[in-house]
Amino acid sequence: MTEIPPPVYSAYLHGRIELPIWVDAVPRPKITWTRDSKLLVASYRTRIGDRSTLPGSPISRDREIDSPGNFESGSELQRFYSINASLIVEECILHDAGLYTLVAENIAGRAQTSCLVRVEETPVPKVISTRWTNLEQHYFVLRLVGKGTYSDVHLLIDKKTNREYVGKLYALDEPITLVNAARELECLTRLYHSNVVELVDSIISDRTLVIVTERLIGNSLLDEVIACHSWSEAASASIIRQLLEALSHLHNEGVVHLDVQPENMIFTRNLSAARRPRGRSSSRDLISALAPLSGDTSVPGGQQDAGVLSSFVKLTGFSLAQPFTPGASCGKSRIRPPPRWRLDFASPEIILTSMEENESDRIEEMGPSVDIWNVGVITYLL
Repeated sequence: MTEIPPPVYSAYLHGRIELPIWVDAVPRPKITWTRDSKLLVASYRTRIGDRSTLPGSPISRDREIDSPGNFESGSELQRFYSINASLIVEECILHDAGLYTLVAENIAGRAQTSCLVRVEETPVPKVISTRWTNLEQHYFVLRLVGKGTYSDVHLLIDKKTNREYVGKLYALDEPITLVNAARELECLTRLYHSNVVELVDSIISDRTLVIVTERLIGNSLLDEVIACHSWSEAASASIIRQLLEALSHLHNEGVVHLDVQPENMIFTRNLSAARRPRGRSSSRDLISALAPLSGDTSVPGGQQDAGVLSSFVKLTGFSLAQPFTPGASCGKSRIRPPPRWRLDFASPEIILTSMEENESDRIEEMGPSVDIWNVGVITYLL
């Protein structure tokens, strides 16, 4: 019995899920589909084994192929079945997301393959206009959750909705602080992607600019790797795929991140809270932790890997991000080198431009390729 595994799939809300698959077997196998271990049956939204509506498919029924076989009674013809086991879900909803598994079974044996399906809401651009008002009129300002070079990060609660957000407060006393705050705000207003932290509000007063973003509850990539018992190539591929989709959106919208690293990649589902390491971790911990973390979700102890596959990764940390002009010559634009950077994630452009004495030469050398270099470093670590 042979099988063709369905692709990893992402679908938008109210769209269609299509998992095309054929199973070749002799004798004819029994086909079963499950989602998160729950049996799927045909319904008005779910069709199993019907490819008649799929474009470019000339065959819409099961095939029986005659092939020679040797039996004790002499040479005869045996039936070799190519079974259409495709799954189609129309008008998908968020509940349709999950781990889909196909099982084909006959007297010769049993085979199965799985596919993770995500259902995402279609991202809609939102226009965020900066309001000139007092922060305390709209939000409760709670504890300090982080501190940057030019800003303080506080937990906020919206007084109207009681929802929690994160507010980055820039004190506009110094010109350099004003420039960095305006640059980060401009970058975030251009972005609207499911794998990028969402800008919610921006408020300015006489002395402070506040950038309000969604609150992400979960581990960073670094902490998640250390917390998980298993880490497979499939999990790594899922993470890198989401990161590349986020960076593709950034670069298409004219934003370069300049600080892509594991600490700025957040799992929005807290999969391993019970085993979260105490204190903050460093990137060196990631290298040492990855060595024993290899496994498969099909073996005992691999459930955490499946959890990683089912989570969303969001890119954060836009304090060093800069806008640029897409389509500039050689894919580069007039981007200033970041004021600070880490040697283990620094791209050749950053290292070379930091050695240039001429400021104009530094600016010309920077581009979105800096982010792609960081993706390569993270891929190597995983």
